Amino acid sequence: MLRPPEGTAARGVIHFLGGAFVGAAPHLTYSYLLSGLAEVGFVVVATPYQLGFDYLQVCDAILERFELAALPLAEEYGALPVIGIGHSLGALLQLLITCLFPDTPRAANALVSFNNKPVKQAAAEAIWEARTSAMDLVESFVKSPLAPAAAETELLPLAKQALELVEQLPPLFQQVADGAREFTPTPDEVEEVVRRMYRARRTLVVRFDNDSIDESEEVREVIQAGKTLLRMRRPMVDMDLRYEVLTGNHITPLTQDIFTPPQPLAGPLPDACPIRQRARQDFLRTVNDLGQVLVEWLEEGLSMTSAYNPQ
Repeated sequence: MLRPPEGTAARGVIHFLGGAFVGAAPHLTYSYLLSGLAEVGFVVVATPYQLGFDYLQVCDAILERFELAALPLAEEYGALPVIGIGHSLGALLQLLITCLFPDTPRAANALVSFNNKPVKQAAAEAIWEARTSAMDLVESFVKSPLAPAAAETELLPLAKQALELVEQLPPLFQQVADGAREFTPTPDEVEEVVRRMYRARRTLVVRFDNDSIDESEEVREVIQAGKTLLRMRRPMVDMDLRYEVLTGNHITPLTQDIFTPPQPLAGPLPDACPIRQRARQDFLRTVNDLGQVLVEWLEEGLSMTSAYNPQ
């Protein structure tokens, strides 16, 4: 869980769900993006989950874990709006939670790099995503100028956490052996559920221009169709749907700041210079663009004035 800086009032609770496999350790794989959202006044609850073929069981497990955090937060901060943000499979799960779990209301949802593919395609893509993310994580640390000195205190913990991403494979293989052949609900059933039952008043859909497995355009059309049906039944009720296309790819939300030494070893770096700063800005540009779009969209709904400013 990430909290706003001391002295900053909490403006809302972000319930974050990551993609397949990498969603098992969101505190690690999405740390840079999520810390930036916390800096502008949000409590960020990133719920880890184990991937399975039954999406409803996955959602049940997610909500059980979320409630363990939500109740103490309500006592501490009072009533705060809950905004769902999901990446890839996490975006699909946020849709199902909003549609099929009415006891867990969402003030809004942000769906990043939405993906709703059948199991044969999704399995290969999820493994690729997990492997790529884990490799990026290790390479990012190795490139750090403090890597040799921090190997014992940083490298080993990171390696152990990275293993969480692949520990889900044996249970999945067992489910296949037990006869699982497709996700439940199926991709077609998910579309029908969203078309008929999705009722979040505000939704942001984000896709990246270099993402071959993205299905954001498809889900935007489904939500739009549901919005039309809702207006026919309840003319006074409106749903705001915003669609953004950003520069980047499917793993842009997983980008980490490889130019900043890990805490508590942070301090002046021997090569700190304008060239290094420009390189850092260029490297983080796409994930910072995503963070800025998310904050601007949140500001519209919550009347916020903060700017996205990750440390």
